[in-house]
Amino acid sequence: MMNIKSIALAALLSYSFVALGQVSREDKFQIDTIIAVFQFSESSIGLTLTINDYDSNSKLENLVNQIIRTEYLWSLYFNKNYDFDKLRIIDSSSNFNLFYNKSINDSLSYLVGKSFYIYGQKGFCKSKISDILIHLDECETNFILLRLDKIDATIGNPLFATQDKISINYEKNIAQENNYNKYLSSLPSDYYDTIPETNFAKLNGYLLFYSDTFNWYHNNKSCLFPSRSIILETNKEYQILWTRSLDLFGIPCD
Repeated sequence: MMNIKSIALAALLSYSFVALGQVSREDKFQIDTIIAVFQFSESSIGLTLTINDYDSNSKLENLVNQIIRTEYLWSLYFNKNYDFDKLRIIDSSSNFNLFYNKSINDSLSYLVGKSFYIYGQKGFCKSKISDILIHLDECETNFILLRLDKIDATIGNPLFATQDKISINYEKNIAQENNYNKYLSSLPSDYYDTIPETNFAKLNGYLLFYSDTFNWYHNNKSCLFPSRSIILETNKEYQILWTRSLDLFGIPCD
Protein backbone atom coordinates (compact mmCIF):
# COMPACT_ATOMS: atom_id res chain seq x y z
CA MET A 1 0.00 0.00 0.00
CA MET A 2 1.19 3.52 -0.75
CA ASN A 3 2.02 5.77 2.20
CA ILE A 4 0.90 9.22 1.17
CA LYS A 5 0.10 10.96 4.44
CA SER A 6 1.89 11.02 7.76
CA ILE A 7 1.03 12.75 10.97
CA ALA A 8 4.77 13.17 11.47
CA LEU A 9 4.82 15.56 8.50
CA ALA A 10 2.62 18.13 10.25
CA ALA A 11 5.43 20.64 10.72
CA LEU A 12 6.34 20.53 7.04
CA LEU A 13 2.75 20.68 5.89
CA SER A 14 2.19 23.97 7.71
CA TYR A 15 5.14 25.59 5.94
CA SER A 16 4.02 28.75 4.06
CA PHE A 17 4.57 28.93 0.33
CA VAL A 18 6.83 31.96 0.55
CA ALA A 19 7.53 32.17 -3.19
CA LEU A 20 3.96 33.37 -3.75
CA GLY A 21 3.58 35.26 -0.51
CA GLN A 22 1.71 34.14 2.58
CA VAL A 23 -1.45 36.10 1.78
CA SER A 24 -2.68 37.93 -1.29
CA ARG A 25 -4.46 40.86 0.37
CA GLU A 26 -6.26 42.01 3.49
CA ASP A 27 -10.03 41.67 3.71
CA LYS A 28 -11.99 40.97 6.87
CA PHE A 29 -9.58 38.11 7.37
CA GLN A 30 -6.52 37.12 5.39
CA ILE A 31 -7.30 34.96 2.39
CA ASP A 32 -4.61 32.39 1.70
CA THR A 33 -2.72 32.87 -1.53
CA ILE A 34 -3.55 29.35 -2.70
CA ILE A 35 -6.76 27.59 -1.68
CA ALA A 36 -7.57 23.93 -2.30
CA VAL A 37 -10.65 23.15 -4.38
CA PHE A 38 -12.63 19.96 -3.81
CA GLN A 39 -15.90 18.54 -5.12
CA PHE A 40 -18.43 17.29 -2.52
CA SER A 41 -21.38 16.46 -4.78
CA GLU A 42 -22.45 16.88 -8.38
CA SER A 43 -23.51 20.46 -7.61
CA SER A 44 -21.10 21.47 -4.84
CA ILE A 45 -17.56 22.36 -5.90
CA GLY A 46 -15.65 25.06 -4.16
CA LEU A 47 -12.78 26.60 -2.27
CA THR A 48 -12.36 24.50 0.86
CA LEU A 49 -11.20 26.26 4.04
CA THR A 50 -10.54 23.73 6.79
CA ILE A 51 -11.25 24.54 10.42
CA ASN A 52 -9.80 22.91 13.55
CA ASP A 53 -6.92 21.46 11.55
CA TYR A 54 -3.17 22.05 11.73
CA ASP A 55 -3.15 24.08 8.50
CA SER A 56 -6.35 26.07 9.10
CA ASN A 57 -6.48 29.84 8.63
CA SER A 58 -6.39 30.96 12.28
CA LYS A 59 -8.45 34.13 11.85
CA LEU A 60 -11.18 32.31 9.96
CA GLU A 61 -11.07 29.45 12.44
CA ASN A 62 -11.50 31.79 15.41
CA LEU A 63 -14.43 33.54 13.75
CA VAL A 64 -16.21 30.31 12.84
CA ASN A 65 -15.58 28.61 16.20
CA GLN A 66 -17.02 31.59 18.04
CA ILE A 67 -20.23 31.26 16.02
CA ILE A 68 -20.28 27.49 16.54
CA ARG A 69 -20.03 27.99 20.32
CA THR A 70 -22.49 30.85 20.73
CA GLU A 71 -25.13 29.24 18.51
CA TYR A 72 -24.61 25.70 19.87
CA LEU A 73 -24.12 24.30 16.38
CA TRP A 74 -22.60 21.04 17.60
CA SER A 75 -25.63 20.40 19.76
CA LEU A 76 -27.95 21.12 16.83
CA TYR A 77 -25.85 18.87 14.62
CA PHE A 78 -25.83 15.89 16.99
CA ASN A 79 -29.55 16.22 17.69
CA LYS A 80 -30.37 16.74 14.01
CA ASN A 81 -32.16 19.92 14.95
CA TYR A 82 -31.85 21.79 11.69
CA ASP A 83 -32.85 25.28 12.67
CA PHE A 84 -33.70 27.36 9.58
CA ASP A 85 -31.09 30.04 10.24
CA LYS A 86 -28.53 28.21 12.33
CA LEU A 87 -28.05 24.84 10.65
CA ARG A 88 -30.10 24.26 7.52
CA ILE A 89 -29.11 21.42 5.16
CA ILE A 90 -28.49 22.75 1.66
CA ASP A 91 -26.93 19.71 -0.01
CA SER A 92 -27.30 16.13 1.21
CA SER A 93 -27.04 14.47 -2.20
CA SER A 94 -23.75 12.69 -1.47
CA ASN A 95 -21.80 11.43 1.55
CA PHE A 96 -21.38 15.02 2.78
CA ASN A 97 -24.06 17.15 4.40
CA LEU A 98 -23.45 20.80 3.61
CA PHE A 99 -25.18 23.32 5.89
CA TYR A 100 -26.15 26.98 5.75
CA ASN A 101 -25.59 29.16 8.81
CA LYS A 102 -26.79 32.75 8.71
CA SER A 103 -24.13 34.15 11.03
CA ILE A 104 -21.26 32.53 9.11
CA ASN A 105 -22.82 33.57 5.82
CA ASP A 106 -23.23 37.18 7.01
CA SER A 107 -19.69 37.32 8.41
CA LEU A 108 -18.17 36.14 5.12
CA SER A 109 -20.73 37.65 2.75
CA TYR A 110 -18.11 40.00 1.28
CA LEU A 111 -16.65 36.92 -0.45
CA VAL A 112 -19.85 36.15 -2.36
CA GLY A 113 -19.49 37.27 -5.96
CA LYS A 114 -15.70 37.43 -5.82
CA SER A 115 -13.86 35.88 -8.75
CA PHE A 116 -11.07 33.34 -8.44
CA TYR A 117 -8.84 31.58 -10.94
CA ILE A 118 -9.57 27.86 -10.74
CA TYR A 119 -6.80 25.48 -11.84
CA GLY A 120 -7.63 21.94 -12.86
CA GLN A 121 -5.81 18.95 -14.27
CA LYS A 122 -5.73 20.37 -17.81
CA GLY A 123 -6.16 24.14 -17.62
CA PHE A 124 -7.76 27.01 -15.76
CA CYS A 125 -10.86 29.19 -15.78
CA LYS A 126 -12.42 31.97 -13.71
CA SER A 127 -15.39 31.41 -11.44
CA LYS A 128 -17.28 33.33 -8.77
CA ILE A 129 -18.30 32.40 -5.25
CA SER A 130 -22.04 31.76 -5.24
CA ASP A 131 -22.64 30.98 -1.57
CA ILE A 132 -21.00 29.92 1.70
CA LEU A 133 -21.66 26.57 3.38
CA ILE A 134 -20.26 24.66 6.35
CA HIS A 135 -19.55 20.98 6.92
CA LEU A 136 -19.55 19.62 10.47
CA ASP A 137 -18.60 16.06 11.38
CA GLU A 138 -17.27 14.60 14.62
CA CYS A 139 -14.71 12.46 12.76
CA GLU A 140 -13.96 13.90 9.31
CA THR A 141 -12.40 17.22 8.36
CA ASN A 142 -14.57 20.24 9.15
CA PHE A 143 -14.57 23.06 6.64
CA ILE A 144 -16.14 26.16 5.16
CA LEU A 145 -17.04 25.72 1.50
CA LEU A 146 -16.95 28.77 -0.74
CA ARG A 147 -19.16 27.17 -3.37
CA LEU A 148 -18.49 28.14 -6.99
CA ASP A 149 -21.24 28.97 -9.44
CA LYS A 150 -19.76 27.08 -12.39
CA ILE A 151 -16.58 25.40 -13.63
CA ASP A 152 -15.45 25.07 -17.24
CA ALA A 153 -15.40 21.30 -17.81
CA THR A 154 -12.41 21.57 -20.17
CA ILE A 155 -10.02 22.23 -17.26
CA GLY A 156 -10.58 18.73 -15.89
CA ASN A 157 -11.16 18.15 -12.20
CA PRO A 158 -10.54 21.39 -10.25
CA LEU A 159 -7.60 21.35 -7.84
CA PHE A 160 -6.83 24.78 -6.40
CA ALA A 161 -7.67 28.47 -6.68
CA THR A 162 -5.92 31.83 -6.51
CA GLN A 163 -7.22 35.38 -6.47
CA ASP A 164 -4.43 36.58 -8.76
CA LYS A 165 -3.54 34.76 -11.96
CA ILE A 166 -0.38 32.64 -11.90
CA SER A 167 1.33 30.91 -14.81
CA ILE A 168 1.72 27.17 -14.47
CA ASN A 169 3.05 24.76 -17.07
CA TYR A 170 0.88 21.70 -17.59
CA GLU A 171 3.58 19.11 -17.99
CA LYS A 172 3.77 15.74 -16.27
CA ASN A 173 7.12 14.29 -15.17
CA ILE A 174 6.73 10.54 -14.65
CA ALA A 175 10.24 10.05 -13.25
CA GLN A 176 9.82 12.77 -10.61
CA GLU A 177 6.34 11.48 -9.81
CA ASN A 178 7.66 7.95 -9.22
CA ASN A 179 10.56 9.22 -7.12
CA TYR A 180 8.27 11.33 -4.96
CA ASN A 181 5.91 8.42 -4.32
CA LYS A 182 8.88 6.23 -3.39
CA TYR A 183 9.99 8.92 -0.96
CA LEU A 184 6.53 9.09 0.64
CA SER A 185 6.31 5.32 0.91
CA SER A 186 9.56 5.31 2.89
CA LEU A 187 8.12 7.55 5.62
CA PRO A 188 6.59 6.04 8.77
CA SER A 189 2.85 6.54 9.09
CA ASP A 190 -0.03 5.23 11.17
CA TYR A 191 -2.53 5.86 8.37
CA TYR A 192 -2.30 4.77 4.76
CA ASP A 193 -4.07 5.21 1.46
CA THR A 194 -3.65 3.35 -1.81
CA ILE A 195 -3.95 6.47 -3.97
CA PRO A 196 -0.55 7.70 -5.21
CA GLU A 197 0.43 11.31 -5.79
CA THR A 198 0.06 12.53 -9.38
CA ASN A 199 2.26 15.25 -10.85
CA PHE A 200 0.29 17.39 -13.29
CA ALA A 201 2.15 20.71 -13.63
CA LYS A 202 5.08 22.92 -12.70
CA LEU A 203 5.18 26.42 -11.24
CA ASN A 204 8.50 28.24 -11.53
CA GLY A 205 10.45 25.05 -10.83
CA TYR A 206 8.04 23.74 -8.19
CA LEU A 207 6.15 20.49 -8.75
CA LEU A 208 2.37 20.45 -8.41
CA PHE A 209 0.73 17.22 -7.21
CA TYR A 210 -2.67 15.88 -6.30
CA SER A 211 -3.86 12.64 -4.74
CA ASP A 212 -7.51 12.04 -5.58
CA THR A 213 -9.96 9.66 -7.25
CA PHE A 214 -12.56 12.44 -7.66
CA ASN A 215 -15.42 10.06 -6.86
CA TRP A 216 -15.08 9.76 -3.07
CA TYR A 217 -18.13 11.92 -2.46
CA HIS A 218 -20.11 8.92 -3.77
CA ASN A 219 -17.75 6.18 -2.61
CA ASN A 220 -16.00 7.32 0.56
CA LYS A 221 -13.76 4.24 0.61
CA SER A 222 -12.12 5.05 -2.72
CA CYS A 223 -9.84 7.75 -1.32
CA LEU A 224 -9.18 8.42 2.35
CA PHE A 225 -6.95 11.51 2.22
CA PRO A 226 -7.45 13.53 -0.99
CA SER A 227 -4.85 16.28 -1.24
CA ARG A 228 -3.18 19.00 -3.30
CA SER A 229 0.51 19.83 -2.82
CA ILE A 230 3.36 22.01 -4.06
CA ILE A 231 6.76 20.37 -3.75
CA LEU A 232 10.36 21.50 -4.09
CA GLU A 233 12.67 18.73 -5.32
CA THR A 234 16.46 18.96 -5.05
CA ASN A 235 18.51 15.87 -5.93
CA LYS A 236 15.63 13.55 -4.99
CA GLU A 237 15.17 15.32 -1.67
CA TYR A 238 11.73 16.82 -1.13
CA GLN A 239 10.34 19.77 0.75
CA ILE A 240 6.57 20.11 0.98
CA LEU A 241 6.05 23.86 0.66
CA TRP A 242 2.25 23.84 0.65
CA THR A 243 -0.39 21.18 0.99
CA ARG A 244 -4.05 20.84 1.89
CA SER A 245 -5.83 17.57 2.48
CA LEU A 246 -9.09 16.13 3.79
CA ASP A 247 -9.41 13.39 6.37
CA LEU A 248 -12.22 11.16 5.12
CA PHE A 249 -11.05 8.22 7.22
CA GLY A 250 -11.87 9.98 10.47
CA ILE A 251 -8.61 9.86 12.43
CA PRO A 252 -10.06 11.60 15.54
CA CYS A 253 -12.57 8.77 15.93
CA ASP A 254 -10.08 5.94 15.36
